[in-house]
Amino acid sequence: MPYFACSLARYGFIAAVLFPTLASAAVPIGEPVGSLLSHNERVLGFMTNRIRVDPASADALLSMDGKTPSGRPIPPVTPPLELVADLARAAHFQSTHIATTDCPLCVDHSTCCVLAGMDDATHCEGPVTDCGVTSMGQRFSHFSDRAHEENGAEGYGSPELAILGWIGSDPHWGSINSAYATALGTGFAQGFGKPVYHLVFGSDGTYPVAGDGVHFRDIIRDGSFGAKLQPEDTPTFGITYALPGGGPPQVAQVVHYTDGVTPVCEPLALRHGQPDQGTYEAVLSPGPGCHRYFFHIVDGQGVERLYPTTGTLGFPLLPLGADPASCPDFEPTRAEAPCAGTDPQDTTGSDTDSDTDSGGDGSSSDASETSPTGNPTSDGPTGAATGDDPTGDEPTGGDPTGGDPTGVATTTSTTEPATAGEPATGDSDAGCGCRTEGRAPGEGAAFTSLIVLTGWLLRRRARARRGAS
Repeated sequence: MPYFACSLARYGFIAAVLFPTLASAAVPIGEPVGSLLSHNERVLGFMTNRIRVDPASADALLSMDGKTPSGRPIPPVTPPLELVADLARAAHFQSTHIATTDCPLCVDHSTCCVLAGMDDATHCEGPVTDCGVTSMGQRFSHFSDRAHEENGAEGYGSPELAILGWIGSDPHWGSINSAYATALGTGFAQGFGKPVYHLVFGSDGTYPVAGDGVHFRDIIRDGSFGAKLQPEDTPTFGITYALPGGGPPQVAQVVHYTDGVTPVCEPLALRHGQPDQGTYEAVLSPGPGCHRYFFHIVDGQGVERLYPTTGTLGFPLLPLGADPASCPDFEPTRAEAPCAGTDPQDTTGSDTDSDTDSGGDGSSSDASETSPTGNPTSDGPTGAATGDDPTGDEPTGGDPTGGDPTGVATTTSTTEPATAGEPATGDSDAGCGCRTEGRAPGEGAAFTSLIVLTGWLLRRRARARRGAS
């Protein structure tokens, strides 16, 4: 079992008692918290879980020739992944590092500088040079001790297309459907004309009954050549529901406000997976404007679940030239919604940001064609998926508006040439260091020291109580 995937479970209780700052790094974040998560990052999380609960449907996406499924064995269904802060910070850091510096999307998932600091304070100490300076495992250690695997992609015009590139690559596909993963961090950054996406997989996660709702542009499969996305003005709204053995939701709705204050409750229907573990979705045409929304679920046991738990998410259909900040990705307040039985909220003091990100908004019927092409070694605004096996070629990505960006995606094992558009033209790609096996030196001693220290603290507290009495 990977060391990074198991040590937090072993130390979790003692760390929470003695080192509360460390324990807080693993807080679940199924909604925006601080700078996490942006809209594109939530799309990555939802679509990853959508694949896991129904891999057969995802694998039926168009293959390289635009007509046939991949023909590979379909993996078994796996539970959705909990979105957590420590893994999200790791994913967001690497995406930002690649998007805003001269560091390429490294085949071995390394970072192009020496790292210093921990968690949000992690930064490059010294110059950014080339791949191989800090390994993936070393980078993970700055954010989490349960991260063990990663997918990366560069140049795709939207998170939906980045997911499509990973679907078309066997190692990325394997990472997404891994039974070893129970937690996920997603990262997105844009800089110098190149969008960069990452998924960091880890352990010790438990997906909540409803914890990843978002609007997105679904991928349309009509048998034609190339990938197509829904139009922006008719997006899909979806959330993963997971209560295995507990029955389907009694109520599944997306609640959106037509004018900012008037709520409309739209029913969601099972789209992928099984009734007690699947995605519930609806395609809507809300019209121009800034639309606030949240998800209202009453689970199979009659318990109400809201996502986000406070506030609303934003779906912007703004006129040309409008300020994107006028429709923030997240607002901490929520107007009353009688159709969902919810009271108004005002949580202005909550630890939230409004990271606006319009790069993945969605829609349905009239499809805009994309022409993803790729070369994993190309420079400039490229899209790419990189893998960990030196024998693999790269899937390709693209821009949904029909531009030329090429695509590359990186993961933990061999990548195969595949895309929902033109054939991949990438060179062989490889990676290493994606799983850290075994136990770190001194792990047993560290654990024993923690136990001894805990016992000493408990004995000291007991003596203090006896003295006080």
